[in-house]
Amino acid sequence: MKKFVNKVTAQIFIILIPLLVSIFYPIQNIAPGILSLGWDVSNFNETINNIVDINIVISMIWGLLGSVFICLLIRRSNKNKLFNRGSQYNDYPLWLYWTAGRILGYGKITLVRVPIYLQFQLLFKDYFPEVLIDGAEERKLEVKIIKRNMNEVSNEINLILIDTYKIVTSEIPQDKVNLPTIIIESGNQIDSNRSFNPEFLKEVRKITNIYRKEYKQINVFATTNTDHNKAIINKCFKNGGRTGFENIFVYQASRGSYVFEERYKVL
Repeated sequence: MKKFVNKVTAQIFIILIPLLVSIFYPIQNIAPGILSLGWDVSNFNETINNIVDINIVISMIWGLLGSVFICLLIRRSNKNKLFNRGSQYNDYPLWLYWTAGRILGYGKITLVRVPIYLQFQLLFKDYFPEVLIDGAEERKLEVKIIKRNMNEVSNEINLILIDTYKIVTSEIPQDKVNLPTIIIESGNQIDSNRSFNPEFLKEVRKITNIYRKEYKQINVFATTNTDHNKAIINKCFKNGGRTGFENIFVYQASRGSYVFEERYKVL
């Protein structure tokens, strides 16, 4: 994580250099000379002086313009770059991704080695123009659907998406076990293959379309690969802004005991 925090911090600092310098040095003395290389700024200082005759304010205006200019250059440089590259586990705070995508203009992100809850958040937020996934081979496998506790009266429903490996009842929080629950198995868990099953996506979409009208909240427990996650979020939950569910929570399994303890609100 430190590597990416340092990368973002360094670029933000470079952007802010002109603005910070302008507080302590009358940057308007040098800015016109620099900008005149590309633009006619002969009347700029006179215009500013007509508005306010305070040197520090004029200096900060020039500093702000310099920071904006550097920001545009950095964004242009980052446009085709992948932000979270490398082999490490990319469990970074959401604000770091927001800064990289919205401020620094990184054009790509990968969902590989990103925890599932964060994959959901990033796909909902649309911070990056291009989202990369595993690119798994497409295989049509038999999908299995199990329904439990559907007669229980509740505003919540559990959606358990079993893909790369099984999820058992003991791994679900005790206060959620007795809720109405739908389990959808992709078929991948049989051989732990990371393939993309269009039939799995079809069934998830069918289930979410039906039950979004009956329940306000959906709790997602998933072992889905990146290809399935991207398709599920875009086709089943976003739906042009019409998710149907008021709240979507994604539970993340701990890396040690593999119990779904932590929950994250994605909508």
